[in-house]
Amino acid sequence: MALGVAGLAMVLVPAALSGYLDDILRIAKASVQQTGLFGFVALVVMQFLVAATGILPASLLGIAGGAVYGFAGGSAMALVGTLAGGIVGYYVGRKGLQNVPFTNTKIVGGLDKVKQFLAADGWRSVFLIRLSPVVPFAATSIALGASGIRLADYVIGTAASLPALFGYVYVGSLLGNAASLESPEFHQVFLLMLAGGVIAGATLVGRFVMYKHNSETT
Repeated sequence: MALGVAGLAMVLVPAALSGYLDDILRIAKASVQQTGLFGFVALVVMQFLVAATGILPASLLGIAGGAVYGFAGGSAMALVGTLAGGIVGYYVGRKGLQNVPFTNTKIVGGLDKVKQFLAADGWRSVFLIRLSPVVPFAATSIALGASGIRLADYVIGTAASLPALFGYVYVGSLLGNAASLESPEFHQVFLLMLAGGVIAGATLVGRFVMYKHNSETT
């Protein structure tokens, strides 16, 4: 259900915004480019804050970065800001929530099983979780930190999932080149990312169910 809503939003939101978002992005592009390096650094810092706090969807700044600096520059901005913000979120969860006590035995048992699965599956689970279009980036960072998963697995899985964010950067780069939000190419990109998220989510659930079954039968 949630994935269906996300997919519908991915298709309808661009169409609904097409009447005025093009003009807004062109004005923003001209304004930011006039600031030179400062503008690029400012976008990196904004991406970092978004990735660390979740105050906005990271995809929005990915689109903005692509519109202003093109695919290569926008991808570099998204890579640096997102990874840095994600690591901060990881440590917030690791230091602040990892040892939070729960009195409900069912909750404790369920969380322990998830932690064991994440520890065993490593970066693959992080990668699959990150590809989901309905899981907030910052909240996931904190939860993964609290799970106790190794930092190396966390960083590798997060980095491996960044091509999904680069898809939004690509959308922004098309806007920066005066493409229209009504272009079929936009819908193709969004639907491709949605399909990837659905496949990743189904794969993650399947891996967890298999792990749980194997652990209970051995």
